[in-house]
Amino acid sequence: MPRPHHSPMFAPLAILALLTAGALAAASASAQTHAPMRLLVPSSLLNTLPPESERDQFANVAEFFDHFAVFADGQECGRFSLVDPALRDDEDNAVYALAQADQHPYCATPKALVTLIDRNGFTLDEKWTIEPGSTVVVDNFAPEPAHGAATSILIPVFMTRSPDTAARFGHFTVFADGQVCGIISLTQPELVDQQGNLLFLLGTGEQPEACGREGALIYFKDRNGTVLLTTLALEPGKTHLFRNFAPPPPVDPGPPGPPDAGTGIADADGGVASRDLRTTGLVLLAAALAMRLGMVCSRRWADGRRQAVARGRPFP
Repeated sequence: MPRPHHSPMFAPLAILALLTAGALAAASASAQTHAPMRLLVPSSLLNTLPPESERDQFANVAEFFDHFAVFADGQECGRFSLVDPALRDDEDNAVYALAQADQHPYCATPKALVTLIDRNGFTLDEKWTIEPGSTVVVDNFAPEPAHGAATSILIPVFMTRSPDTAARFGHFTVFADGQVCGIISLTQPELVDQQGNLLFLLGTGEQPEACGREGALIYFKDRNGTVLLTTLALEPGKTHLFRNFAPPPPVDPGPPGPPDAGTGIADADGGVASRDLRTTGLVLLAAALAMRLGMVCSRRWADGRRQAVARGRPFP
């Protein structure tokens, strides 16, 4: 029975098909890994009645707030509308996606701090850090306290999610211009937000004055007393991110200098310098002896010649 004839192009095409399928699968997995973070406002909150004094003008909370400006690490990502039907999901929740093509790169950067500002210019008290693929529920529209936001240090929850990380580092001591402000414990945190991020407040009454002073240098020491690489300039009312626990790199001593030519002074253990001096001394002594010997021989030769001439004898 004759065997089917395969074109020479069949094998390369089959390999190309396999490679294409693999690339598509990898791209799909990558897209899932880097899925955007979403902000979601529940429909139950959107449809809640606004404050009584505003009910003549607004039918619900969605109309009352209308929209939020979304920021990531201080860079504006866009406008999160609460009334636009195009931003509602199948359950009528308002949804806003980060990491869009027309947004600032910070809006897709893991660990970036996300803040919302309402249409009256008030920053919401609740904040988040970007975790690709996650959805955070925005159900608290309360602004920061009227006296201004507390100055705080935030350690993202994913930094301490591993028990090994918490056990390894234990705690950090916070300094402001050399003054101790307090301790951030990773194993027994005193203050966390709704996401589980660790918070440490600066400028509280029991802390030194430097811990709330604008421009103060904030730095950290680990439990072994090593100063960490991260430093911050204190900005009152700002949430400062602390997400690098590494110590500074070792100091580079620089390229080696020229070889040491010596000073000509003997070292304490009779090293190279003293040996050089002894050698030089011996050479000078030998030269002096040779000169002395030459003078003696010359004098004796002259005396012998005078005596031979005086006696009438030949002298070589």
